[in-house]
Amino acid sequence: MSKKTLLITGASGLCGSYLTNFFMKKDLELYTTSRKKSNKKYNISCDLTDFDDLKKLPKKVDYIIHCASVVDEINSDFKILENNLKIGFNLSHYIHQKKPKCFINLSSISVYGYPDNRNIDENFLMNPISQYGYSKVINEQLFLNTSSKNTRILNLRLGYVLTPKIPSRYFISRLIDMLKNNKTVTLFEPSKNFFNFIDIDDVCKSCLYFLDSKASGSFNVVMDIQPNLQQVFDELKTYFPNFSSKILIKHSTQINKCVISNQKLKKIMKFSFTPYCNSLSKIILNDE
Repeated sequence: MSKKTLLITGASGLCGSYLTNFFMKKDLELYTTSRKKSNKKYNISCDLTDFDDLKKLPKKVDYIIHCASVVDEINSDFKILENNLKIGFNLSHYIHQKKPKCFINLSSISVYGYPDNRNIDENFLMNPISQYGYSKVINEQLFLNTSSKNTRILNLRLGYVLTPKIPSRYFISRLIDMLKNNKTVTLFEPSKNFFNFIDIDDVCKSCLYFLDSKASGSFNVVMDIQPNLQQVFDELKTYFPNFSSKILIKHSTQINKCVISNQKLKKIMKFSFTPYCNSLSKIILNDE
């Protein structure tokens, strides 16, 4: 009996790279895509914004986990929206033709914008404020409305993904650098500014669960407890007992007050999500 085939797009990205390493250990025939050239036999070097590159993808596929995306929630460059929609259109064409059993789209809680609300569930009004967020909303609907009835579509709205090796652009990386080098730290509305985290290990477990489940639709994928900035800073500070620089508290109107609910996902998955303290610990240990 032949192995089931899994395609992971965006394998050189943050989530894609971890998912690739995770699923390499499973009993699956694995294919990945990336723009970067690779000598790995399972990787397909292609540009998913180019419709012609679809012919490079597997002729038959059972599962797809879609990670490829231009991730930028700060810049308002139209190119972010354009490129992500090109990827979404091309992939929707591919899944319509190949009819995989399951298509998992890694979406984002950015689809909600930054409302001042608690316990935001999947029925909450989507009101993105960035080009990146808009692209996620449109692609979610595109995949749901253009796929074959034989394909289960899942939109996993990921929170702020924490990985042991975290990119330098992340605010946690900057905080660690300030603590490590005894620099002045400025915190904006630390008690009101919340972070909806998710550990990369839990993203992997969620994807594995959904491949052969009967579930479909949209799910928020975030931790059980969402800390505020003060809690994150206090936790990181415990790893740097010699820190003695100033801590400045400043007012800001541009903060995240929303807290996302994961109750829909927890009802079916039945496992405990990694606490943010454990995720931060892995980041610190990896940085040493």
